[in-house]
Amino acid sequence: MHTLQGNLAADCFGADCRARSLDSVKDPLRESKSRKGPFTALKSRKGPFTALKSLKDPFTAPSSATEPLTTPTSRKGPFTDYPAKRCRGLVAQQGVRCHSAERSRRPRAILDTVQTPALHFLGHATTRVELGGRVALTDPVLTQWIGPLARVAPKPDVGAWTGVDVVLISHLHGDHLHLPSLKLLGAGMPIVVPRGAGSWLAKHGFTAVEEISPGETIVDGDLAITATEAVHSGHRWGPRLTHGPQSPALGHLLEADGYRIYSAGDTDLFPGMAALGPVDVALLPVWGWGPNLGPGHLTPERAAEAAALLQARAAVPVHWGTLAVPGLHRTAKMRRLLVEPPRTFAHHVRCAGLSTEVLHTRPGSDVLLPARREHG
Repeated sequence: MHTLQGNLAADCFGADCRARSLDSVKDPLRESKSRKGPFTALKSRKGPFTALKSLKDPFTAPSSATEPLTTPTSRKGPFTDYPAKRCRGLVAQQGVRCHSAERSRRPRAILDTVQTPALHFLGHATTRVELGGRVALTDPVLTQWIGPLARVAPKPDVGAWTGVDVVLISHLHGDHLHLPSLKLLGAGMPIVVPRGAGSWLAKHGFTAVEEISPGETIVDGDLAITATEAVHSGHRWGPRLTHGPQSPALGHLLEADGYRIYSAGDTDLFPGMAALGPVDVALLPVWGWGPNLGPGHLTPERAAEAAALLQARAAVPVHWGTLAVPGLHRTAKMRRLLVEPPRTFAHHVRCAGLSTEVLHTRPGSDVLLPARREHG
């Protein structure tokens, strides 16, 4: 884990501050003694490309892999309406729900040992968030292959998703809602999805799905999860298609014990970000998995603008250095793009004169959070 705290050789002189190109930034992760770099895991060309020969979802597990999961018997999901006095002091209002108190996925002894807060960046948009005695997992991508994309960062160990209480899905794209990864967590894992996606997940055998819209809040013990706006395509197969599952993309604001953690999912800038701040930690996407970014994404420069709008005390750059198209990842440009976006993001944060501390964390590592200080 690396924290960038003013050690960049950036030329920042007020209005004369110019962004360095990605070509000029040295690769902090590249092995100087080997040409293989972080791609030694790609030893096979077999992959899952045969799935692309049909109209089936390439991000769905092959039909021959396992038997289908049991059809759900209930659509109520894991979250139940309770009177305000059962909601840990929260005021009863539309969109506020509480997790069933008797339905804990882990022994109380484990719950009591959870530190508040703790973050572990598993790669791409997947982050384990331990807050308020609960463990949330964002957009889990846990396997070596994500449809046609190969993982070029270490695959998470089983312990990385052990003890998860709730999964948060930002949108339906296959690199965020990955069915094989969700099946690793179990059919009964509580999953919070954008409104409109619940029935589609239920058809795939998941029995504890809860839908949520921007502005709505779900309460799980001491952890409050509020859905936020996101500017990104919500269609399963991308913005150019109209058939198939579709629901609005979301971000999530997690709050407990006086801490506020914002997970952006996939989004471009939007004015409403200012209303979400200040936040203690912002998980901000700074790139993707290809050589270019389409609409609805944050570049490193725009991610720095988002940090400013959010008044983020700390920011963790995510959505980088994890997935790539096999073959394309060997090009010089992609090798740079797999490592440089978080450094470029930190450069823009510094040039903007922000107080945001950039927590540059490699995929698969714990996030070293700074000491708490009050917003002033």
